[in-house]
Parts: sequence; structure tokens; C-alpha cells
Amino acid sequence: MRPITNNIFTLVIYIFFQMTIGCYIIDAQHCSTPAITDNTNVSNLASGNDYTLQLYFHVINNAWDDPKDVELGFNELNKKFSPKGIDFIWDCHINYITESYEATPAIFEIENHTDGIDIYLFAPNASSGENDGRANGVGISSELFVLADPKEEFELGGRVFIPILNHEMGHVLNLWHTHHQFEEGGCEEFVDGSNCLECGDEICDTPSDPNILAQVDEACNWTGIILGGDGTDSNGDPYMPDTRNLMSYSSLECRKEITDDQTTRMLLAIANKPFLMNCQVNSNDLSIVGNELITNHRSVN
Repeated sequence: MRPITNNIFTLVIYIFFQMTIGCYIIDAQHCSTPAITDNTNVSNLASGNDYTLQLYFHVINNAWDDPKDVELGFNELNKKFSPKGIDFIWDCHINYITESYEATPAIFEIENHTDGIDIYLFAPNASSGENDGRANGVGISSELFVLADPKEEFELGGRVFIPILNHEMGHVLNLWHTHHQFEEGGCEEFVDGSNCLECGDEICDTPSDPNILAQVDEACNWTGIILGGDGTDSNGDPYMPDTRNLMSYSSLECRKEITDDQTTRMLLAIANKPFLMNCQVNSNDLSIVGNELITNHRSVN
């Protein structure tokens, strides 16, 4: 097929892929992603750019035995990030790792790729810690893992693992927790926003967050409880955290929103960070062989 370099070709590939093989786009919980990042080379972004990133899925010790659960995770990632100009592509292959591994950063060295984001899926009892997920740093590497029962649902519907997966993907794409001011390496973000570019999550349209883990009710309202504090910053201004932000420690079912400035930060990272540039797929990398979507730049470590 003669290469076509515009977005229409890529869209046609997606639609054909959907029709032929069925992979289509469409309170004691927290993550253990380390508070480390690399802020270099994130200053240039061409306006209007959309990006497509390659994904690889690994299931550890047959923990997720229904491929439709993995497909659901893929679809939900696209549902969350595609409106922000970030699409994901996957060849529908699931790598089943039958050896017994715990959910630790060591898993990120197992059958990982240099040209895509590796997602490792564990059963919820695969870790001795309390975390539900982890990315391999913030904006420094293209791996994440999730620990969850893929069939578990919220009382009002929706799979519990979805916001965990989306949250950890946010870290891969260079988003801090909204309460990063209280993590290692963070500095206090004032409620008035006067230092929002330098402190907290370094984003100005996410309000200062005191860490709202286990402090959000069923209606996604913050209870106002601050452990060891009075609910105000050092200037005496009361916190008003966003309980619906994806990168907060709000209740899982409340974590749904990504702000405009968070979107810009992700797009800048994809455009400029080498490990994310390597994950990008364009029309020249795609071809159809039979009913398979083939990416032509794949390499495995």
C-alpha cells in the first residue's frame, strides 16, 4: 500500500481494525508511583497536534483470564484520553507471563518494549503493600502496573480498575498527583495560586490539594478533614481541592476529570520526551496483514 501521511489514513486503519478483529477505540486506595521525574525537553509543542501511542498488555500469572477485560481497559483509556488529543493503539495481543511475580518495580524489566507503553496486570493480592497501581516514575519511563479484580464494580456501576489504570497512565504522561506538594521533592502550593507553576503539581488550573485520601464522601464532596492541620495553607487560606480530578487521591469513582493545563503538560511530554516520542505511531508505521494490524517499528528488550 502506498503510504499516506494524513490523519484520514490513520482513521481508516482504526475503523478497519475495529471491524476485523474486535479491538476498538472508543478509600484505601492509592498508587505508589515514585515522586521522580525529568523536566527537561518539555517546552515545545506544535499547536493542534494529536498523538497515537503504542500499548502492550501483559497479564501476570493468569490473573486476568478474560481477554475482554483487557480490551475494556484499552477502550476506556481511549475514552478518557482521546478527547485530549491522545489516542492509543494495540494489536490485541496479550502477553501472558506465567511465572509468579509480585507487583514491584522489578516487573518493569520483564519483556518490556522501547517503542510502546507496557501495562502489567496483576491480581489484587499480588503485592504485600497497599497500593493499587504504580507507574515507573512521573514522565521518565513507559511502564505501569495495576492490581485489581477486573470484574469488581462500583455500587453505581463501572469497573473499579478503570480509574486506577487511567491514573497510572497520567503518571506515565508526566502528571504529578494533585497533592504533590506533600510528597518527596514537592513544595507548598498556595491556595491563591501565586506559585502554581513552581510548586504542587506545577499546574495552575488544579487547585492546591492537601491530600484528600479517605476524605471524600459518596457524593464526591471533600469532608474538610486535614490530618495534623486546620484545613488551611500557611497563608491561612482554606483549601478547596478538586475531588473529581483523575490525579487526586479522591475516591476512585470520583476520579474522572483532566484539566486543560494537565492536557497541555501531557502533550508537551509526548512531543518532547524521548521515551514517549519512541512510543508514537504514525500512518507510516501501520499496515494490515490479513486481519492483523501490524506496527512496523516494534522492538523488545
